[in-house]
Amino acid sequence: MKGDIAFSSLIPIALQPNQTITMDRVELFMPLTNVSATFSYRPEAFHLASAAADVAGGKAALDALDYAFAPGSITKGTLRLTNVDVTPLIAAAGLADKVSTSARIDGVVPFTVGPEGVRFQNGRIAASGPGRLSVKREALTSSVGVAGTTVAPPNAVQDFAYQALENLAFDQLDGTVDSKPMGRLGVLLHVKGRNDPAQVAETRVGVVDLIRGQAFDKPLPLPKGTPIDLTLDTSLNLDELLNSYFNGAGPAGEDAGN
Repeated sequence: MKGDIAFSSLIPIALQPNQTITMDRVELFMPLTNVSATFSYRPEAFHLASAAADVAGGKAALDALDYAFAPGSITKGTLRLTNVDVTPLIAAAGLADKVSTSARIDGVVPFTVGPEGVRFQNGRIAASGPGRLSVKREALTSSVGVAGTTVAPPNAVQDFAYQALENLAFDQLDGTVDSKPMGRLGVLLHVKGRNDPAQVAETRVGVVDLIRGQAFDKPLPLPKGTPIDLTLDTSLNLDELLNSYFNGAGPAGEDAGN
């Protein structure tokens, strides 16, 4: 950390306005580099004029905010993301075994910090360009209970949805970020793209099955290039994730995603 700090008072401690420090690297669950912050300090509050850092190949910045030290105080702020690679974010959330992606996002995410912890409200994110998204079938089937031996396998229509999420090349991805009850962080995504599997399988429907109305009773390959327009509602236990990290236990594990 580098900086020259000018005091306006020693008792009580207070800083002159617009003090600046820089940090080469901060080790968090997402490492931050080239960190800079401009701030001032008074006995009753810490004022952040601006802060910025490189993160996941992109930029993150905080708008000006005031952090009051009085018990029960709530601090309001806004996080701005520019061209951030989603892959390290997914890994930090402990979801790399369920979700993979090739995407960069921009976003404006308002938040509060108070007695309940960190909470987000009406955040907006969007991919800065085309990319890919893959949600493993096991993550989907285990959450809805179709993977067990006592449950009937999905029909063709249900299986189309699984295939679409396994091999999705998107042209547009945007969504909202909001906190939910019990400390969960909800992300509602709208994705438009196409089915783009690595291997192409021909979709065949038997004439007899078609006549009997059984054409979609069993899974069929979703044709490559099929247009996809879907809404994906997901959440993770942010409070548990942060508690696990700052207590030295690492990612929150299987309960992080749902």
